[in-house]
Amino acid sequence: GVKMKKRVLSLLLAVLIVLALVPPAEVRAAEIVQEGKCGNNAAFTLDSNGVLTISGMGAIYSYAFEPERDKPYCGDIQHVVIQSGITEIGTCSFYNCENISSVTLPNTLTKIGFNSFYGCTALANLSIPKGIVEISDYAFGNTGLTKVSLANPNTILNGGIFSGCRDLMQVTLPQGMTRIPGYMFHDCNSLTDISIPESVESIGDGAFQDCTSLTELTLPESLPDIPSSMCQGCTGLQQVNIPQGITWIGFNAFQGCTSLRSIVIPGSVLSFGEDAFGSCTGLVQLTFKEGITKISRYAFRACTGLTAVAFPVTINTIERNSFVGCKAVSDIYYAGTEDELNKLNHPFSVFGNPEIHYNTPNIPGDISTPSPVPTPTPSPSPTPSAKPTIPPDAEASGTCGADGDNLVW
Repeated sequence: GVKMKKRVLSLLLAVLIVLALVPPAEVRAAEIVQEGKCGNNAAFTLDSNGVLTISGMGAIYSYAFEPERDKPYCGDIQHVVIQSGITEIGTCSFYNCENISSVTLPNTLTKIGFNSFYGCTALANLSIPKGIVEISDYAFGNTGLTKVSLANPNTILNGGIFSGCRDLMQVTLPQGMTRIPGYMFHDCNSLTDISIPESVESIGDGAFQDCTSLTELTLPESLPDIPSSMCQGCTGLQQVNIPQGITWIGFNAFQGCTSLRSIVIPGSVLSFGEDAFGSCTGLVQLTFKEGITKISRYAFRACTGLTAVAFPVTINTIERNSFVGCKAVSDIYYAGTEDELNKLNHPFSVFGNPEIHYNTPNIPGDISTPSPVPTPTPSPSPTPSAKPTIPPDAEASGTCGADGDNLVW
């Protein structure tokens, strides 16, 4: 009896020890559920934990894992690990793989192709290797990225790389970069600020278009012009500096920036595209600096809140419809004398009949943020006079004044 019990206990103990040494199912080695070729010299494995591992040499095929190219397992990919030796990610390689949440890129990678990660909406973080030579158009468009850091100022950047990244809040651009491509941050409507390196000499069209949370923008002194649609639709933009040296402000550059209150245009500006500041309905004051000679047509169309404009003596032409729809302008501040203005061809007639202040190059005070109206101190209530006494021997009596006059007879 005792020996039998000891044997049973020993057997149970042995079983427990064996079970303890076997890992639970969720931590066991993942099984390979898919594998194949994804480049001339590259192969992949996809395991049961959603980890896609790519190994080999050279480039990954274009459309390698795009779901519309008969890749039904695209939705199972959660993590992408690209091993050393891979040099290029092809066009649309991971296009619309919506469940990818992390990507590891090797230092051997030199090019990220067109639309390669477009639509990977779960991808929130990414480290881009310094050795990347080129990032193609819309490579990370419409992803879930929240922050981006570019390390190599010599990387060739193409259009719309981060377009539609609506969760992107933090961007770090390297000192030494010279170009921001068109539509690079288009529709990144969580981006509140961005530091543009002083080395930047060119910004492409629509680079910050529809960044509705962007509140302030400082442009580098090295910039020769402001491109078309650069900040179009940036409804939260409250302040932008336009550096001396800018010669052209493009079509729709700041159209619809309804939170701008005050703008100073440097004297270096030679021309404006149509609607450069069109529909900036919150714009209250506008100052043109010495050197400005001409305002192009429709440049400030429908700035319905504009009340004051300052012009230098160098102004000689305000083209027709430059300020069409700016019916609230009541004050013009002119740096020259009345005689100097009379020599010109009535440039201010476009404003109707505003008051013109001569010898005044700047708008006095900051009317874009008017001082609060003081609350009047209430006067003390008057003490009502005593009611007149009617003599007791009067034959008749009554009132003979307006209400509150206390007149009796």
